[in-house]
Amino acid sequence: MVEDRLISGIEACVASFSREVSTGKESEIFLVDLAVKAAGRSVKIEVLVDSEQGIVISQCAALSRRIRDMIESDDELQEVYGEVFELMVSSPGLGGPIRHVRQYIRHTGRLLSVRYRDDAGSVHDVTGRLIEVDLAEGHEPFLVLEPVRSGRKKNGSLPPSRLKMMLDRIDKAVVQVEF
Repeated sequence: MVEDRLISGIEACVASFSREVSTGKESEIFLVDLAVKAAGRSVKIEVLVDSEQGIVISQCAALSRRIRDMIESDDELQEVYGEVFELMVSSPGLGGPIRHVRQYIRHTGRLLSVRYRDDAGSVHDVTGRLIEVDLAEGHEPFLVLEPVRSGRKKNGSLPPSRLKMMLDRIDKAVVQVEF
């Protein structure tokens, strides 16, 4: 399928660009999300990229040129998408959900709203400061959140001072904008 070819081509562009500009794991650029949407008679291609240190506009622009060149130099992709496609390469905005585990590292110290499942499968919502992220191999990745204390719980107890959550139990995490 041509869309699969486009996706794998974009993934390859991101990987090769990252190897060229990265000076270490923290600056390594990774693909957060990729969407291909029909927009009338044209196609909109949205590419979200990030790094643990954050990504700058000039990197997004350079990566956008590389992806556009890849599409325009591939006869099959050119035949399908032609010159009538819109390409947007950007970083995920604040206030959007975290989509890639490595984004947690970048947001250490920030306030997050998290929906997670406990060991019994019950769903909980908590807002707190991201204190620690551990993605090391050899164990399940986790984060530590220090809940914002907003009074007592319904049963009269205070929320725990810190919550350790396995990343695979997090359904949604959103960085909160603070003023």
